[in-house]
Amino acid sequence: MSVHYDCLVAVQQTIRDLDLAGVADESVVVLKLPLLRALAARSVSLPAVLITPGQTKAAAGGDNVQDDTDLGCRVLIVVADNQERTGQANLETMSGWVERVRRAFHNKRLSGVSSVYTCEVIPGDTVDPTAWEFNYLASGMTVVCRSREKRA
Repeated sequence: MSVHYDCLVAVQQTIRDLDLAGVADESVVVLKLPLLRALAARSVSLPAVLITPGQTKAAAGGDNVQDDTDLGCRVLIVVADNQERTGQANLETMSGWVERVRRAFHNKRLSGVSSVYTCEVIPGDTVDPTAWEFNYLASGMTVVCRSREKRA
């Protein structure tokens, strides 16, 4: 397996371990893309957490034989919302989930991936406008896993 794939699976397990109220373990899934149609195609029940690969880039750091690499893992939390306009329905619950996920990763090691020595969380849209158009409330972030890897 690749380190990036290992990160995706470790992010999935960490989020499952948070026991977010109302989110079933089988609804925390790793996908290629965070497509909302994937919810129906994969029979993923809502609320759901979609974890997809993000950007990979070289990071500043390393030593004489190892380089640091940032491996992005995008996290999108989705609930059914039916374009509820008051801003009250689901918002408090969603905000709590986003906060718990952020706290689980930011400035911490990634459990299960030994080469990852720290994570940074980059917030995404608080409310994804595209998802809202499809009757979902979705909020996302990117968990950047900094990995120190041997040079080839």
